Amino acid sequence: MASRPSMPTLNDKSARPPSFCLLGPRSGTVDSTSWSVHDPCMAVKTITIDLEAYEALARRKKAGQSFSKVIKEHFGRPKTGRDLRRVLRDVVVSEDALSAIERQIEERRRDQARPARL
Repeated sequence: MASRPSMPTLNDKSARPPSFCLLGPRSGTVDSTSWSVHDPCMAVKTITIDLEAYEALARRKKAGQSFSKVIKEHFGRPKTGRDLRRVLRDVVVSEDALSAIERQIEERRRDQARPARL
């Protein structure tokens, strides 16, 4: 009978890549048939989504990007006035654009909206 190859243990640093936890089945051991690799600093939750939702995520996912990143980009923290101020610092508005804005404001002053007569 062939002997079973020795299995690495959690203390065997040569058996796992740096900065990853390699956890086996629920028993907490590492075995050669089932390895789960997760970043040790990130909690992981499993969710169930329907095919339509998966396809929507997959369409927005770029090469090398995780689904978590796609979700965070879409549903990240709410934007604040501070975020707007940071973006506006880099905005350059041309003189032509400013003139067009002023013309639009003047047109609206001359032709103000009035309530409908019922």
